[in-house]
Amino acid sequence: MTLEINKTYFLAFVIALLCLPIIRRPTKGLCNIPTMGPSGFLFAIYNSICFLVRGRAMIDEANAQFASFGMFKMQFFSGWNVFVLSKEYIADLRGSRDKDLSLYHAQNDILALDYTIGAVPADEDDLHNKILQRMLASNFSENGVDLYDESVRTLAEIFPVEHDGWHSVTCYKNILHLVTRVTNRFYVGEPLCRDPKYISLVMDFVQGVPKAGMLINLFSYFLRPFVGPYISPLPRYERLATEVIGDILRYRISMFEKHGKNWELKPRDMITWLLEEAEPYQRDPTHIAMRLLRVNFAGLMSTSFFLPQVLYKLAASPEYVGPLREQIDSVVDKYGWTKEGISKMYRIDSFIREVSRLKGFSALVLHRKVMNPEGFKFHDGITIPQGTHIAAASCVVNVNEDTFENSDRFDGLRFARLQEEADDVNMKHQLTSPAMNNLFYGVGKHACPGRFLMTFIIKIQVALILHNYDIKVKDDVLPKDRWLGAICMPDMNAELLYRKRHI
Repeated sequence: MTLEINKTYFLAFVIALLCLPIIRRPTKGLCNIPTMGPSGFLFAIYNSICFLVRGRAMIDEANAQFASFGMFKMQFFSGWNVFVLSKEYIADLRGSRDKDLSLYHAQNDILALDYTIGAVPADEDDLHNKILQRMLASNFSENGVDLYDESVRTLAEIFPVEHDGWHSVTCYKNILHLVTRVTNRFYVGEPLCRDPKYISLVMDFVQGVPKAGMLINLFSYFLRPFVGPYISPLPRYERLATEVIGDILRYRISMFEKHGKNWELKPRDMITWLLEEAEPYQRDPTHIAMRLLRVNFAGLMSTSFFLPQVLYKLAASPEYVGPLREQIDSVVDKYGWTKEGISKMYRIDSFIREVSRLKGFSALVLHRKVMNPEGFKFHDGITIPQGTHIAAASCVVNVNEDTFENSDRFDGLRFARLQEEADDVNMKHQLTSPAMNNLFYGVGKHACPGRFLMTFIIKIQVALILHNYDIKVKDDVLPKDRWLGAICMPDMNAELLYRKRHI
Protein backbone atom coordinates (compact mmCIF):
# COMPACT_ATOMS: atom_id res chain seq x y z
CA MET A 1 0.00 0.00 0.00
CA THR A 2 1.72 3.17 -1.20
CA LEU A 3 0.43 6.17 0.69
CA GLU A 4 1.84 9.16 -1.17
CA ILE A 5 0.59 12.66 -0.28
CA ASN A 6 -1.07 13.96 -3.43
CA LYS A 7 -3.33 16.82 -4.41
CA THR A 8 -6.52 14.85 -3.81
CA TYR A 9 -5.59 13.91 -0.26
CA PHE A 10 -4.38 17.44 0.49
CA LEU A 11 -7.59 19.03 -0.83
CA ALA A 12 -9.74 16.57 1.12
CA PHE A 13 -7.73 17.26 4.26
CA VAL A 14 -8.21 21.03 3.93
CA ILE A 15 -11.96 20.65 3.35
CA ALA A 16 -12.24 18.27 6.29
CA LEU A 17 -10.48 20.70 8.61
CA LEU A 18 -12.83 23.47 7.61
CA CYS A 19 -15.81 21.28 8.39
CA LEU A 20 -14.64 19.83 11.71
CA PRO A 21 -16.98 20.42 14.63
CA ILE A 22 -15.64 21.72 17.90
CA ILE A 23 -14.28 18.78 19.92
CA ARG A 24 -15.42 18.34 23.49
CA ARG A 25 -13.09 18.51 26.45
CA PRO A 26 -12.49 15.21 28.27
CA THR A 27 -15.63 13.84 29.89
CA LYS A 28 -15.74 12.39 33.38
CA GLY A 29 -13.49 9.36 33.51
CA LEU A 30 -10.81 10.78 31.24
CA CYS A 31 -9.86 13.84 33.29
CA ASN A 32 -7.66 11.86 35.68
CA ILE A 33 -5.81 10.00 32.91
CA PRO A 34 -2.55 11.73 31.93
CA THR A 35 -2.56 13.43 28.54
CA MET A 36 0.10 13.14 25.86
CA GLY A 37 0.37 16.35 23.88
CA PRO A 38 -1.86 19.44 24.00
CA SER A 39 -5.65 19.35 23.82
CA GLY A 40 -8.25 21.55 22.19
CA PHE A 41 -9.66 21.93 18.68
CA LEU A 42 -6.55 23.09 16.80
CA PHE A 43 -4.21 20.98 18.90
CA ALA A 44 -6.29 17.88 18.16
CA ILE A 45 -5.53 18.43 14.48
CA TYR A 46 -1.86 18.92 15.35
CA ASN A 47 -1.82 15.69 17.41
CA SER A 48 -3.41 13.75 14.56
CA ILE A 49 -0.78 14.87 12.09
CA CYS A 50 2.07 14.22 14.54
CA PHE A 51 0.79 10.74 15.36
CA LEU A 52 0.42 9.90 11.67
CA VAL A 53 4.05 10.85 11.08
CA ARG A 54 5.69 9.55 14.26
CA GLY A 55 3.11 7.48 16.12
CA ARG A 56 5.49 4.77 17.33
CA ALA A 57 7.94 7.32 18.72
CA MET A 58 5.12 9.17 20.51
CA ILE A 59 3.97 5.96 22.19
CA ASP A 60 7.52 5.33 23.43
CA GLU A 61 7.78 8.90 24.71
CA ALA A 62 4.44 8.59 26.49
CA ASN A 63 5.57 5.35 28.12
CA ALA A 64 8.67 7.10 29.45
CA GLN A 65 6.42 9.69 31.12
CA PHE A 66 3.35 7.69 32.16
CA ALA A 67 4.49 4.08 32.64
CA SER A 68 3.77 4.26 36.37
CA PHE A 69 0.16 5.24 35.70
CA GLY A 70 -0.33 2.43 33.18
CA MET A 71 -2.20 4.38 30.51
CA PHE A 72 -2.43 7.75 28.79
CA LYS A 73 -4.78 9.58 26.45
CA MET A 74 -4.45 11.63 23.29
CA GLN A 75 -6.94 13.87 21.54
CA PHE A 76 -7.23 13.45 17.79
CA PHE A 77 -9.63 15.26 15.48
CA SER A 78 -11.78 12.11 15.53
CA GLY A 79 -12.02 12.13 19.33
CA TRP A 80 -10.23 10.85 22.42
CA ASN A 81 -8.05 7.71 22.42
CA VAL A 82 -6.80 5.87 25.51
CA PHE A 83 -3.63 3.80 25.18
CA VAL A 84 -2.99 1.08 27.75
CA LEU A 85 0.61 0.43 28.83
CA SER A 86 0.44 -2.12 31.67
CA LYS A 87 -0.35 -5.83 31.66
CA GLU A 88 -2.95 -5.36 34.37
CA TYR A 89 -5.06 -3.07 32.21
CA ILE A 90 -4.48 -5.24 29.13
CA ALA A 91 -5.85 -8.18 31.15
CA ASP A 92 -9.04 -6.15 31.64
CA LEU A 93 -9.33 -5.70 27.87
CA ARG A 94 -8.74 -9.42 27.37
CA GLY A 95 -11.75 -10.28 29.49
CA SER A 96 -14.08 -7.62 28.10
CA ARG A 97 -17.47 -8.36 26.54
CA ASP A 98 -18.13 -7.62 22.87
CA LYS A 99 -21.15 -5.51 23.75
CA ASP A 100 -18.91 -3.29 25.91
CA LEU A 101 -15.93 -2.97 23.56
CA SER A 102 -16.41 -3.29 19.81
CA LEU A 103 -13.71 -4.21 17.30
CA TYR A 104 -15.97 -3.55 14.33
CA HIS A 105 -16.94 -0.02 15.38
CA ALA A 106 -13.31 0.84 16.12
CA GLN A 107 -12.26 -0.39 12.68
CA ASN A 108 -15.19 1.41 11.09
CA ASP A 109 -14.00 4.69 12.58
CA ILE A 110 -10.53 4.08 11.11
CA LEU A 111 -11.31 2.51 7.74
CA ALA A 112 -14.91 3.66 7.10
CA LEU A 113 -15.97 0.04 6.60
CA ASP A 114 -19.55 0.99 5.78
CA TYR A 115 -18.28 2.67 2.63
CA THR A 116 -15.20 0.57 1.79
CA ILE A 117 -16.15 -3.07 2.30
CA GLY A 118 -19.85 -2.87 3.23
CA ALA A 119 -19.40 -5.00 6.33
CA VAL A 120 -21.90 -5.29 9.15
CA PRO A 121 -21.04 -5.65 12.85
CA ALA A 122 -19.84 -9.08 13.86
CA ASP A 123 -22.46 -9.33 16.58
CA GLU A 124 -25.14 -8.98 13.89
CA ASP A 125 -23.54 -11.29 11.38
CA ASP A 126 -20.88 -13.74 12.60
CA LEU A 127 -20.78 -15.76 9.37
CA HIS A 128 -17.15 -14.81 8.74
CA ASN A 129 -15.84 -16.32 11.99
CA LYS A 130 -18.10 -19.37 11.74
CA ILE A 131 -16.81 -20.18 8.27
CA LEU A 132 -13.17 -19.63 9.14
CA GLN A 133 -13.35 -21.72 12.30
CA ARG A 134 -15.13 -24.53 10.48
CA MET A 135 -12.60 -24.58 7.65
CA LEU A 136 -9.63 -24.54 10.00
CA ALA A 137 -11.11 -27.34 12.09
CA SER A 138 -11.99 -29.68 9.24
CA ASN A 139 -9.86 -28.70 6.28
CA PHE A 140 -6.52 -27.37 7.45
CA SER A 141 -4.53 -30.57 7.90
CA GLU A 142 -5.40 -32.07 4.54
CA ASN A 143 -4.86 -28.74 2.78
CA GLY A 144 -1.32 -28.37 4.14
CA VAL A 145 0.01 -30.23 1.12
CA ASP A 146 -1.99 -27.95 -1.19
CA LEU A 147 -0.51 -24.87 0.45
CA TYR A 148 2.96 -26.34 0.01
CA ASP A 149 2.26 -27.07 -3.66
CA GLU A 150 1.01 -23.54 -4.33
CA SER A 151 3.95 -22.04 -2.45
CA VAL A 152 6.45 -23.98 -4.57
CA ARG A 153 4.69 -22.99 -7.80
CA THR A 154 4.50 -19.30 -6.91
CA LEU A 155 8.03 -19.02 -5.50
CA ALA A 156 9.39 -20.50 -8.73
CA GLU A 157 7.64 -17.69 -10.62
CA ILE A 158 8.63 -14.75 -8.43
CA PHE A 159 12.16 -16.07 -7.67
CA PRO A 160 13.24 -17.43 -11.07
CA VAL A 161 16.85 -18.65 -11.25
CA GLU A 162 18.42 -17.84 -14.62
CA HIS A 163 22.11 -18.16 -13.67
CA ASP A 164 24.35 -18.98 -10.70
CA GLY A 165 24.78 -15.38 -9.61
CA TRP A 166 22.62 -13.07 -7.54
CA HIS A 167 19.19 -11.99 -8.74
CA SER A 168 17.06 -9.07 -7.50
CA VAL A 169 13.35 -8.87 -6.77
CA THR A 170 11.16 -6.10 -5.37
CA CYS A 171 10.10 -7.76 -2.15
CA TYR A 172 6.75 -6.26 -1.09
CA LYS A 173 4.74 -6.50 -4.30
CA ASN A 174 5.97 -10.04 -4.96
CA ILE A 175 5.28 -11.17 -1.40
CA LEU A 176 1.76 -9.76 -1.66
CA HIS A 177 1.27 -11.78 -4.85
CA LEU A 178 2.72 -14.87 -3.16
CA VAL A 179 0.55 -14.80 -0.03
CA THR A 180 -2.54 -13.92 -2.08
CA ARG A 181 -2.15 -17.00 -4.26
CA VAL A 182 -1.26 -19.36 -1.43
CA THR A 183 -4.04 -18.13 0.85
CA ASN A 184 -6.59 -18.44 -1.93
CA ARG A 185 -5.48 -21.98 -2.67
CA PHE A 186 -6.95 -22.60 0.77
CA TYR A 187 -9.97 -20.32 0.33
CA VAL A 188 -11.13 -21.07 -3.23
CA GLY A 189 -8.84 -23.83 -4.53
CA GLU A 190 -7.42 -24.24 -8.01
CA PRO A 191 -7.58 -23.02 -10.71
CA LEU A 192 -9.25 -19.85 -9.38
CA CYS A 193 -6.34 -19.16 -7.01
CA ARG A 194 -4.11 -18.69 -10.09
CA ASP A 195 -6.54 -16.67 -12.18
CA PRO A 196 -4.68 -13.39 -12.93
CA LYS A 197 -7.88 -11.33 -12.89
CA TYR A 198 -8.99 -12.77 -9.56
CA ILE A 199 -5.56 -12.33 -7.94
CA SER A 200 -5.32 -8.78 -9.28
CA LEU A 201 -8.77 -7.98 -7.88
CA VAL A 202 -7.86 -9.33 -4.42
CA MET A 203 -4.56 -7.43 -4.34
CA ASP A 204 -6.26 -4.21 -5.45
CA PHE A 205 -8.92 -4.63 -2.75
CA VAL A 206 -6.33 -5.24 -0.02
CA GLN A 207 -4.44 -2.09 -0.96
CA GLY A 208 -7.40 0.08 -1.99
CA VAL A 209 -9.62 -0.25 1.09
CA PRO A 210 -7.19 1.45 3.53
CA LYS A 211 -6.57 4.32 1.11
CA ALA A 212 -10.27 4.99 0.62
CA GLY A 213 -10.98 4.59 4.34
CA MET A 214 -8.34 7.10 5.34
CA LEU A 215 -9.61 9.58 2.77
CA ILE A 216 -13.25 9.28 3.91
CA ASN A 217 -12.27 9.56 7.57
CA LEU A 218 -10.59 12.90 6.97
CA PHE A 219 -14.15 14.25 7.04
CA SER A 220 -16.06 14.74 10.28
CA TYR A 221 -18.79 12.25 11.21
CA PHE A 222 -21.72 14.40 10.13
CA LEU A 223 -20.24 14.85 6.63
CA ARG A 224 -19.37 11.21 5.92
CA PRO A 225 -22.89 10.16 4.85
CA PHE A 226 -22.68 12.85 2.17
CA VAL A 227 -19.08 12.41 0.92
CA GLY A 228 -18.69 8.69 1.65
CA PRO A 229 -20.82 7.41 -1.27
CA TYR A 230 -18.87 9.57 -3.73
CA ILE A 231 -15.46 8.37 -2.52
CA SER A 232 -16.48 4.78 -1.79
CA PRO A 233 -14.79 2.12 -3.95
CA LEU A 234 -17.44 -0.43 -2.95
CA PRO A 235 -19.62 -0.23 -6.10
CA ARG A 236 -16.56 -0.70 -8.29
CA TYR A 237 -15.38 -3.72 -6.30
CA GLU A 238 -18.86 -5.27 -6.35
CA ARG A 239 -19.00 -4.86 -10.14
CA LEU A 240 -15.48 -6.22 -10.71
CA ALA A 241 -15.98 -9.13 -8.33
CA THR A 242 -19.20 -10.16 -10.05
CA GLU A 243 -17.53 -9.88 -13.47
CA VAL A 244 -14.47 -11.92 -12.46
CA ILE A 245 -16.04 -14.78 -10.49
CA GLY A 246 -19.78 -14.30 -11.05
CA ASP A 247 -20.13 -17.24 -13.46
CA ILE A 248 -18.33 -19.60 -11.08
CA LEU A 249 -20.51 -18.50 -8.17
CA ARG A 250 -23.75 -18.79 -10.14
CA TYR A 251 -22.82 -22.38 -11.06
CA ARG A 252 -21.98 -23.25 -7.46
CA ILE A 253 -25.23 -21.70 -6.23
CA SER A 254 -27.22 -23.70 -8.78
CA MET A 255 -25.52 -26.93 -7.68
CA PHE A 256 -26.24 -26.16 -4.04
CA GLU A 257 -29.88 -25.44 -4.78
CA LYS A 258 -30.11 -28.71 -6.69
CA HIS A 259 -28.20 -31.02 -4.30
CA GLY A 260 -28.01 -29.14 -1.01
CA LYS A 261 -25.34 -30.22 1.44
CA ASN A 262 -25.37 -33.74 0.02
CA TRP A 263 -23.63 -32.87 -3.26
CA GLU A 264 -20.96 -35.58 -3.43
CA LEU A 265 -18.65 -33.66 -5.79
CA LYS A 266 -18.76 -30.39 -3.89
CA PRO A 267 -15.34 -28.70 -3.56
CA ARG A 268 -13.99 -28.37 -0.04
CA ASP A 269 -13.45 -24.62 -0.09
CA MET A 270 -14.81 -21.41 1.37
CA ILE A 271 -17.47 -21.02 -1.30
CA THR A 272 -19.04 -24.32 -0.23
CA TRP A 273 -18.90 -23.35 3.44
CA LEU A 274 -20.44 -19.95 2.70
CA LEU A 275 -23.33 -21.56 0.82
CA GLU A 276 -23.95 -24.11 3.56
CA GLU A 277 -23.81 -21.69 6.48
CA ALA A 278 -25.41 -18.63 4.87
CA GLU A 279 -29.02 -17.57 5.12
CA PRO A 280 -31.00 -17.78 1.84
CA TYR A 281 -30.79 -14.04 1.24
CA GLN A 282 -26.98 -14.25 1.45
CA ARG A 283 -26.71 -16.80 -1.38
CA ASP A 284 -26.21 -14.50 -4.35
CA PRO A 285 -23.05 -14.00 -6.45
CA THR A 286 -22.30 -10.42 -5.40
CA HIS A 287 -22.77 -11.13 -1.70
CA ILE A 288 -20.50 -14.19 -1.76
CA ALA A 289 -17.90 -12.47 -3.92
CA MET A 290 -17.65 -9.60 -1.45
CA ARG A 291 -17.43 -12.08 1.43
CA LEU A 292 -14.38 -13.60 -0.23
CA LEU A 293 -12.76 -10.19 -0.65
CA ARG A 294 -13.42 -9.26 2.99
CA VAL A 295 -11.88 -12.49 4.27
CA ASN A 296 -8.83 -11.85 2.11
CA PHE A 297 -8.51 -8.32 3.42
CA ALA A 298 -8.63 -9.50 7.03
CA GLY A 299 -5.51 -11.64 6.65
CA LEU A 300 -3.53 -10.39 3.69
CA MET A 301 -2.84 -6.77 4.58
CA SER A 302 -1.05 -7.60 7.82
CA THR A 303 0.69 -10.66 6.38
CA SER A 304 1.93 -8.82 3.29
CA PHE A 305 3.42 -6.13 5.54
CA PHE A 306 4.93 -8.54 8.07
CA LEU A 307 6.50 -11.27 5.89
CA PRO A 308 8.85 -8.83 4.07
CA GLN A 309 10.06 -7.63 7.49
CA VAL A 310 10.90 -11.22 8.42
CA LEU A 311 12.76 -11.82 5.14
CA TYR A 312 14.69 -8.54 5.37
CA LYS A 313 15.79 -9.34 8.92
CA LEU A 314 16.77 -12.88 7.97
CA ALA A 315 18.68 -11.69 4.89
CA ALA A 316 20.59 -9.22 7.06
CA SER A 317 21.31 -11.82 9.80
CA PRO A 318 23.30 -14.66 8.17
CA GLU A 319 24.25 -16.06 11.58
CA TYR A 320 20.74 -17.54 11.88
CA VAL A 321 20.67 -19.24 8.49
CA GLY A 322 22.70 -22.29 9.57
CA PRO A 323 20.63 -23.21 12.68
CA LEU A 324 17.36 -22.65 10.84
CA ARG A 325 18.38 -24.71 7.81
CA GLU A 326 19.65 -27.49 10.04
CA GLN A 327 16.20 -27.93 11.54
CA ILE A 328 14.40 -27.47 8.22
CA ASP A 329 16.43 -30.20 6.53
CA SER A 330 16.02 -32.56 9.49
CA VAL A 331 12.26 -32.06 9.73
CA VAL A 332 11.68 -32.39 5.98
CA ASP A 333 13.64 -35.66 5.90
CA LYS A 334 11.39 -37.09 8.62
CA TYR A 335 7.97 -35.49 8.03
CA GLY A 336 8.09 -33.98 4.57
CA TRP A 337 6.43 -30.63 3.78
CA THR A 338 3.32 -31.41 5.83
CA LYS A 339 1.40 -29.42 8.41
CA GLU A 340 2.94 -31.61 11.11
CA GLY A 341 6.39 -31.03 9.70
CA ILE A 342 6.00 -27.25 9.56
CA SER A 343 4.77 -27.25 13.17
CA LYS A 344 8.05 -28.94 14.20
CA MET A 345 10.13 -26.04 12.81
CA TYR A 346 10.12 -24.14 16.10
CA ARG A 347 13.37 -22.30 15.31
CA ILE A 348 11.72 -20.56 12.37
CA ASP A 349 8.73 -19.85 14.58
CA SER A 350 11.08 -18.34 17.17
CA PHE A 351 12.72 -16.08 14.60
CA ILE A 352 9.34 -14.93 13.29
CA ARG A 353 7.99 -14.29 16.79
CA GLU A 354 11.07 -12.25 17.68
CA VAL A 355 10.53 -10.07 14.62
CA SER A 356 6.90 -9.66 15.67
CA ARG A 357 8.00 -8.73 19.19
CA LEU A 358 10.23 -5.86 18.10
CA LYS A 359 8.38 -4.79 14.94
CA GLY A 360 5.21 -6.64 14.06
CA PHE A 361 2.38 -5.20 12.02
CA SER A 362 1.27 -2.60 14.54
CA ALA A 363 2.47 -0.95 17.73
CA LEU A 364 -1.11 -1.22 19.03
CA VAL A 365 -3.38 -4.23 19.48
CA LEU A 366 -6.85 -4.91 20.91
CA HIS A 367 -8.17 -1.72 19.34
CA ARG A 368 -11.74 -1.28 20.52
CA LYS A 369 -14.45 1.37 20.82
CA VAL A 370 -16.42 1.73 24.05
CA MET A 371 -20.08 0.96 23.29
CA ASN A 372 -21.61 0.57 26.74
CA PRO A 373 -23.52 3.76 27.69
CA GLU A 374 -22.12 3.37 31.20
CA GLY A 375 -18.57 3.18 29.85
CA PHE A 376 -15.89 0.53 30.31
CA LYS A 377 -14.56 0.02 33.83
CA PHE A 378 -11.05 -1.22 34.55
CA HIS A 379 -10.28 -3.32 37.63
CA ASP A 380 -9.26 -0.26 39.69
CA GLY A 381 -12.43 1.67 38.93
CA ILE A 382 -11.14 3.91 36.13
CA THR A 383 -14.05 4.22 33.70
CA ILE A 384 -13.64 5.09 30.03
CA PRO A 385 -16.73 6.84 28.61
CA GLN A 386 -18.79 5.61 25.67
CA GLY A 387 -17.41 6.55 22.26
CA THR A 388 -13.77 6.54 23.34
CA HIS A 389 -11.25 4.36 21.51
CA ILE A 390 -9.00 2.06 23.57
CA ALA A 391 -5.90 0.16 22.41
CA ALA A 392 -3.06 -1.74 24.08
CA ALA A 393 0.50 -0.60 23.36
CA SER A 394 2.03 -4.00 22.59
CA CYS A 395 5.26 -2.30 21.52
CA VAL A 396 5.76 -1.27 25.15
CA VAL A 397 4.87 -4.61 26.74
CA ASN A 398 7.13 -6.44 24.29
CA VAL A 399 10.28 -4.67 25.48
CA ASN A 400 9.65 -4.62 29.23
CA GLU A 401 12.70 -5.88 31.09
CA ASP A 402 10.48 -7.79 33.51
CA THR A 403 9.07 -9.73 30.56
CA PHE A 404 12.19 -10.69 28.59
CA GLU A 405 15.89 -10.70 29.37
CA ASN A 406 17.78 -8.20 27.20
CA SER A 407 14.41 -7.22 25.85
CA ASP A 408 15.69 -4.44 23.60
CA ARG A 409 18.05 -6.82 21.75
CA PHE A 410 17.03 -9.02 18.81
CA ASP A 411 17.54 -12.72 19.57
CA GLY A 412 16.09 -14.89 16.82
CA LEU A 413 16.41 -18.12 18.84
CA ARG A 414 15.07 -16.67 22.11
CA PHE A 415 11.85 -18.69 22.04
CA ALA A 416 13.47 -21.77 20.51
CA ARG A 417 15.67 -22.08 23.60
CA LEU A 418 12.65 -21.70 25.86
CA GLN A 419 10.90 -24.40 23.85
CA GLU A 420 13.86 -26.77 24.17
CA GLU A 421 14.27 -26.08 27.89
CA ALA A 422 10.58 -26.62 28.61
CA ASP A 423 10.20 -29.57 26.23
CA ASP A 424 6.62 -28.37 25.99
CA VAL A 425 4.43 -30.42 23.65
CA ASN A 426 1.79 -27.68 23.80
CA MET A 427 4.12 -25.27 22.01
CA LYS A 428 3.22 -22.44 24.36
CA HIS A 429 6.20 -20.37 23.22
CA GLN A 430 5.15 -20.33 19.58
CA LEU A 431 3.63 -17.39 17.74
CA THR A 432 0.12 -18.87 17.60
CA SER A 433 -0.15 -19.08 21.40
CA PRO A 434 -1.50 -15.68 22.53
CA ALA A 435 -0.34 -14.52 25.93
CA MET A 436 0.30 -11.30 27.81
CA ASN A 437 3.85 -11.37 26.43
CA ASN A 438 2.74 -12.43 22.94
CA LEU A 439 0.13 -9.99 21.67
CA PHE A 440 0.79 -10.19 17.92
CA TYR A 441 -2.57 -11.88 17.26
CA GLY A 442 -4.38 -10.35 20.22
CA VAL A 443 -5.14 -12.30 23.38
CA GLY A 444 -7.92 -14.27 25.03
CA LYS A 445 -11.22 -14.78 23.23
CA HIS A 446 -10.38 -11.81 21.01
CA ALA A 447 -7.33 -13.55 19.51
CA CYS A 448 -7.37 -13.71 15.71
CA PRO A 449 -9.17 -16.91 14.60
CA GLY A 450 -7.08 -17.07 11.41
CA ARG A 451 -3.72 -17.01 13.19
CA PHE A 452 -2.98 -20.71 12.60
CA LEU A 453 -3.49 -20.43 8.85
CA MET A 454 -1.53 -17.19 8.43
CA THR A 455 1.34 -18.37 10.64
CA PHE A 456 1.53 -21.63 8.68
CA ILE A 457 1.69 -19.67 5.43
CA ILE A 458 4.42 -17.35 6.76
CA LYS A 459 6.47 -20.25 8.13
CA ILE A 460 6.29 -22.34 4.99
CA GLN A 461 7.43 -19.40 2.82
CA VAL A 462 10.42 -18.73 5.07
CA ALA A 463 11.27 -22.45 5.20
CA LEU A 464 11.05 -22.90 1.43
CA ILE A 465 13.09 -19.79 0.70
CA LEU A 466 15.84 -20.87 3.11
CA HIS A 467 15.71 -24.43 1.80
CA ASN A 468 16.09 -23.41 -1.85
CA TYR A 469 17.80 -20.00 -1.91
CA ASP A 470 20.54 -17.89 -0.42
CA ILE A 471 19.26 -14.38 0.34
CA LYS A 472 20.79 -11.06 1.30
CA VAL A 473 19.84 -7.39 1.44
CA LYS A 474 21.08 -4.93 -1.15
CA ASP A 475 24.40 -3.27 -0.23
CA ASP A 476 24.22 -5.13 3.11
CA VAL A 477 21.89 -2.43 4.43
CA LEU A 478 18.68 -3.46 6.19
CA PRO A 479 15.73 -1.61 4.58
CA LYS A 480 14.14 0.92 6.90
CA ASP A 481 10.63 0.43 8.22
CA ARG A 482 8.07 3.10 7.45
CA TRP A 483 5.63 3.88 10.23
CA LEU A 484 2.23 5.31 9.40
CA GLY A 485 0.64 6.08 12.73
CA ALA A 486 0.91 2.82 14.66
CA ILE A 487 1.27 0.66 11.52
CA CYS A 488 4.71 -0.67 10.61
CA MET A 489 5.15 -0.95 6.85
CA PRO A 490 8.12 -2.43 5.04
CA ASP A 491 9.99 -0.39 2.45
CA MET A 492 7.70 -0.94 -0.55
CA ASN A 493 10.50 -0.48 -3.06
CA ALA A 494 13.30 -2.35 -1.30
CA GLU A 495 14.92 -5.21 -3.16
CA LEU A 496 15.79 -8.67 -1.88
CA LEU A 497 18.78 -10.39 -3.47
CA TYR A 498 18.67 -14.14 -3.98
CA ARG A 499 20.42 -17.00 -5.73
CA LYS A 500 20.05 -20.75 -5.83
CA ARG A 501 21.21 -22.23 -2.56
CA HIS A 502 24.89 -23.15 -2.54
CA ILE A 503 25.38 -26.40 -0.69
